[in-house]
Amino acid sequence: MMRTSVETPKPKLQSRKAKSGEQGVTLSLAHYRPETECLSTWSRVDLKCFVGAMEKMRNMDVSQLRVSSLCSPHGNDPLPERFTRPAGIGNDHRMHKIRVDRSNAARMHGVIDGSVFYLVWLDRKHAIDPE
Repeated sequence: MMRTSVETPKPKLQSRKAKSGEQGVTLSLAHYRPETECLSTWSRVDLKCFVGAMEKMRNMDVSQLRVSSLCSPHGNDPLPERFTRPAGIGNDHRMHKIRVDRSNAARMHGVIDGSVFYLVWLDRKHAIDPE
């Protein structure tokens, strides 16, 4: 008796498109520094805001993100000591901050390269730029 196998098709990933027709911005944790601040210390409400910010990013292309009220580049002010730049991210990459919550305090900081935002630091209490 010959046995035949039927392969079950794997579900395809649905790509989400930004409004302009380009792929939205994705978030990478490749350079994330949890020793600065870890998501495990965030409250349920904070995490919900974090996910909301990620959803907004996924629905924008990079040019939309850069001009949105969600994102702004870092100034040239020195960073507090605990926020050190990872060795894998050179000074030729400008740091950006993404607003996480409506109160305008929580931030995620990182660099934009292509259509990827590389999260480096979390800053729930806006310690990097308190003004």
